[in-house]
Amino acid sequence: MGSKYIDIEFVIDKKLNIYLLQVREISNKKIWNKKEINSFKKIIKKTDLKFQKIFKKQKGVIGKTSVFGQMPDWNPAEIIGKTPRDLSYSIYKKLITDKIWSQARKEMGYKIPKNKSLMTSFGGHPYIDTRLSLNSFLPKKLTNSLSEKIINFWLEKLKHNPILHDKIEFDLAITCYSFDIKSKLNNLVGPILTKNEKKIYMNHLKDLTIKSLDSSSKFSIQNTLKKIEILKEKQKLFKNQGKLDQINQLIKECRIYGTLPFSILARHGFIGVTLLNSIKELKILKKEEVNLFVKNIKTIATDMVVDFNHIKKNKDKKKRFFIKYGHLRPGTYDIMSKSYDEKSYFQNNTKINILKKNNNLKLNSTQIKLIDKLLADHGFKKINYQQLFEYIHDAIVAREYSKFIFTKNVSNILKVLIKYGNKNSINRSILSFINIKNFLKKNIIKSELLIQSKKNENYFKIASALKLPQIIHDQTNAFIAPYQINIPNFITSKHVEGKPLQISSKMNSQKLDGKIILIEGADPGYDWIFSHKIIGLVTKYGGANSHMAIRSAEFELPAVIGCGDNLFNELINYEFISINCSTKAVKEVILN
Repeated sequence: MGSKYIDIEFVIDKKLNIYLLQVREISNKKIWNKKEINSFKKIIKKTDLKFQKIFKKQKGVIGKTSVFGQMPDWNPAEIIGKTPRDLSYSIYKKLITDKIWSQARKEMGYKIPKNKSLMTSFGGHPYIDTRLSLNSFLPKKLTNSLSEKIINFWLEKLKHNPILHDKIEFDLAITCYSFDIKSKLNNLVGPILTKNEKKIYMNHLKDLTIKSLDSSSKFSIQNTLKKIEILKEKQKLFKNQGKLDQINQLIKECRIYGTLPFSILARHGFIGVTLLNSIKELKILKKEEVNLFVKNIKTIATDMVVDFNHIKKNKDKKKRFFIKYGHLRPGTYDIMSKSYDEKSYFQNNTKINILKKNNNLKLNSTQIKLIDKLLADHGFKKINYQQLFEYIHDAIVAREYSKFIFTKNVSNILKVLIKYGNKNSINRSILSFINIKNFLKKNIIKSELLIQSKKNENYFKIASALKLPQIIHDQTNAFIAPYQINIPNFITSKHVEGKPLQISSKMNSQKLDGKIILIEGADPGYDWIFSHKIIGLVTKYGGANSHMAIRSAEFELPAVIGCGDNLFNELINYEFISINCSTKAVKEVILN
């Protein structure tokens, strides 16, 4: 064709025969900026060189190779986006994925690779090192030889089943003991361990899990929440002076009393849900009973909507409302996103009907006896059925509450930067491209910050055009991005049809009532949507135990969590869509 800028469409059949459909020159090639093309090539080359090193065996880390994903474990694609700006990426890294993630698991008795950062960036795209994540899900006392077998098996399985990338804690790895542990060992570990090795592994998981349920342990839910309350008290003393030396203190307090205890409580949440699901798998509880239990768990989101209903025409209550919830913003780490006390996200004229939480799950005598027997048979001698369900309830509530509290420190960090920027004529956009570490240096020079911001902004623009797969396990992935299919998580068993409306942190206020809301990734800052009468929810990213999955169950809202890039991009272009959670289907509805 006399051009190397071509678009090729082809099909490969099961016998690997290639059928060429069409070839054409890329239509807008002539308007491409040559300087940007060269920058793009440099990013790809740099990313490719990084790939040549990362898959090798690493000292102090179990596993012969690695897999990187945008959604495993601390799921950066959902929390900070696929191509975050430098400030949000660096704050998330500083507060959680550098050291806090592993410190929390170490305290709970898990095995951790020393001095390893969980998140890395490829061409401006954040990824989780799944090998490190899987290492940290193994009991500390498990031998390295057994651990090596398990980690290599899981990594190989993930390579061949990338669809599991946002479900590793339920459908790939075993992260704690459960009452269906024998079945899980057969399904998720399989033949790689002998019968005796499985028994050893199972006993270590049991010890770790029993300690987690022990209210007297150092890392129990009750003791961990005490640190969250310390942070809450410290936040009352905060006064925004717009001074950069405030940031260091806010980060330090957030790590010690915020993200560290939250990381522990998040693990309690996973343990609780795993135990609950195992009772369902053993047919002691029905799916409907589990749903009933979960939906009656009252979290901070319910509190917010109840409080919002009470602020109408009452200035004092309105003021208290924004003191309590004003720090939340859609995109917790994004300085470009305005917080609740900066922008009105709520629907002011409508009272939201909160689901009555008085139809709690009531176990019959047979179920109680079976669960108590289950606990005794599995060695949970100091706990009965009631204490088990209290633990599961408290774990879910504590996880959401601790997240709500520590995000106030994140918001305060951003508010200090905004005030500093206003004093020095540096707008939010410029601040958003500066790494947080640059604000922690002594004798900061404004001109240097501006240079750094412009450089990072230029990189961001080029990196945003780079397409990388959700799962990276091959050195060719800098150049080849395989088509990724996701299995969404459907919440409730309801069926709903309506108009889809995509929202983001940057949108102006719109009428959401009667709409099915589509969000790329939804953190606590998006809880404002529940002050509107929405009828359904779809997120591009998110797992079965993610923030919006819990919220949707709580509000009995039919939801599709983590549908993936391809389906999401289709749905936003449809005029009318249907969500059928019972049949696990989401599709376009053709109107007559």
